[in-house]
Amino acid sequence: ANALNNLSSGNLSYRITKEMSGEYVGLRTDFNQTAETLDDVIGRVLSTVDSIERQTGDMAVGTDNLSRRTENQAATLEQTAAALDSITSSVRSATEQTREVEATIANTTAEVQRSGEIVVRTVDAMKEINEASEKISDINSVIDDISFQTNLLALNAGVEAARAGDAGRGFAVVASEVRSLALKSANSANEIRGLIQSSSEKVKIGVELVDEAGKSLEEIIGKIKSVSDLVSQISASSGEQASTISEINSGMTELDRVTQQNASMVLKSSEQGKSL
Repeated sequence: ANALNNLSSGNLSYRITKEMSGEYVGLRTDFNQTAETLDDVIGRVLSTVDSIERQTGDMAVGTDNLSRRTENQAATLEQTAAALDSITSSVRSATEQTREVEATIANTTAEVQRSGEIVVRTVDAMKEINEASEKISDINSVIDDISFQTNLLALNAGVEAARAGDAGRGFAVVASEVRSLALKSANSANEIRGLIQSSSEKVKIGVELVDEAGKSLEEIIGKIKSVSDLVSQISASSGEQASTISEINSGMTELDRVTQQNASMVLKSSEQGKSL
């Protein structure tokens, strides 16, 4: 009875050492063996519980650390998602601006092409002016020849009038006036010839300059076309980048949402680990 009282109070180290007789010897042996076995089992249970306590403590610490890291990761992902959203807006704005530049270049190309057409028409007009100047020069040569012939006729008429004496005096005056007019016509023809030559030279220089301007405009058109092609490529690339970044942004948003859920679950697991 005393041994059972010790056992019930939790004293598993108590043993019956008193000598007994008869059938009580077997009872003492059975009690002592039971107490020994129970002491061993409880000892192993306590050892296991202690090990579980240490492991759950480590687990709680690790879960708590994981919770903090997951929270930091969630915050970082949120900042990254915000940065990507800003980059997406910037790329979209750059794409729109590139398209505006592309439209401006197209309008500039059209204006330069119209200028090129005007230059071509100007060159044609100056060539026509040059041809007209040459025709005027030919006409002036005819006038010069007429003046020369008229001068000769006036000289002959003056000679004949001098031979006629008083009867040809009036005719001599007319011949002198005709000769004077012929000389004036010849002088005017010479002046016109000089002006035409000067105009022809200037027109020729103008044609050359306008022709060079036309070639320069052609080169400018070619360069503008190259720039337009590059801007088109940039616009297409910007569009693709905007689409790709938008997809990345969507992925980051989804990842941020999942990470937030994971952070909540890890926090809950941390609390459960501490409770365990």
